Amino acid sequence: MGIGRLDLTDAEMRTIACAAMTVQRKKPSKYMEIGAFGGGTIKFVMECAPGIQCTGVDFFEDFQPDASNTHINLNPKMEDVSKYLGPDVRLLKGDSSQILLELARCDEKFDFIFIDGNHKYEATKKDYVNSLKMLNKGGFIAFHNSSPHLGPDWDLYNKVDGGPWQVVTEIKISKEMTH
Repeated sequence: MGIGRLDLTDAEMRTIACAAMTVQRKKPSKYMEIGAFGGGTIKFVMECAPGIQCTGVDFFEDFQPDASNTHINLNPKMEDVSKYLGPDVRLLKGDSSQILLELARCDEKFDFIFIDGNHKYEATKKDYVNSLKMLNKGGFIAFHNSSPHLGPDWDLYNKVDGGPWQVVTEIKISKEMTH
């Protein structure tokens, strides 16, 4: 089912661990993951930074897979992910573009945001732009699968429309897009 699955590279794990431990110094610290899937990365963050407040956003069982997505046939149920992560993790079900706007309207802020939702360029960029509205000063935003040479996302997203890699490239060269 994908519950607890952790599909991070070693470099991504080091980056996430470092960011989580850094923001944990601020009490309370808040982490949000866009594309929580089976909760594996949230659990990893909780282990790296005990006490961090975690929020996960995903379609969960309502996700409609198609041939252009790497998570075909893996639709963890929100209830199962919630049981795995425990009662202190807030899970929000639905489209990140709508949920992030609602969180921003409520003036919700986070210290660390990990973007691992829809990996197509437009969706990734929208998640980034919406996340900026909720990022605390000195906070971090990280992206999953933003390397131009790692599969399967290179063939499915980056090669097709730039995907996360293109968004990260734009952030690096555009002072207007950085926080």
